[in-house]
Amino acid sequence: MIRKIFIAFVTTFSFSAVQAQTTQEQPGADLIVFNAKIFTGNRGQPEASALAIKESRIYSVGLDADILSLTNSETRVIDARSRRLIPGIIDAHIHVLNDLAYNYNVRWDGVPTLRRALAMLSEQAARTPEGQWVKVIGGWSPYQFEENRFPTLGELHKAVPDRPMIVQYAYNRAFLNKQAMEALGVGTDRFPKLPDTEFEKDSRGNPTGVVHGYTWLFLAPRAWCRSPRSTKK
Repeated sequence: MIRKIFIAFVTTFSFSAVQAQTTQEQPGADLIVFNAKIFTGNRGQPEASALAIKESRIYSVGLDADILSLTNSETRVIDARSRRLIPGIIDAHIHVLNDLAYNYNVRWDGVPTLRRALAMLSEQAARTPEGQWVKVIGGWSPYQFEENRFPTLGELHKAVPDRPMIVQYAYNRAFLNKQAMEALGVGTDRFPKLPDTEFEKDSRGNPTGVVHGYTWLFLAPRAWCRSPRSTKK
């Protein structure tokens, strides 16, 4: 009798173990992204082409062939088509306007002379595609320059003659060239009336391109996403 009970127990235990094994998740990844240009942030492996995710965590990064070997019947596979993939950025705050079209930004941090700063602006204008803005977004002071002054509008127009340009100083002043004012519709009904924002005007009452105020940054989203041609009626 005891022997029969023991055999029944072993049989039941074995069946339960097999059943549990078959109901376990299949080995492999829940999500695979391949054919990508992946920045890892790891000096030992700065670049990769594929990554695998399981249970909402990245657990393998490497070459396409290696990572695709983790595919099972439940894996979602995404072809990145050679696009760039970077880690998610989580921060207390982020300067979205500064980072928009970052490759067309000029940084004047630590530049010793205004002459060199203007040359940098001109160099950036030469390599900026048509329709994109050339931008200097903060990080500088006129008192860092040997000349100890702001750039003039004439100097800025000469440096960037054929692209819309905005030069930001701190958070209360900006310089726009002619193309930038045309893109924004400055002086027309297309330009919104913004509180606490003032455009300098010449003797004829026309905006010069110098903006004063604490809300001028609201101009940026509208301006930088458009080319001068796209804003014409």
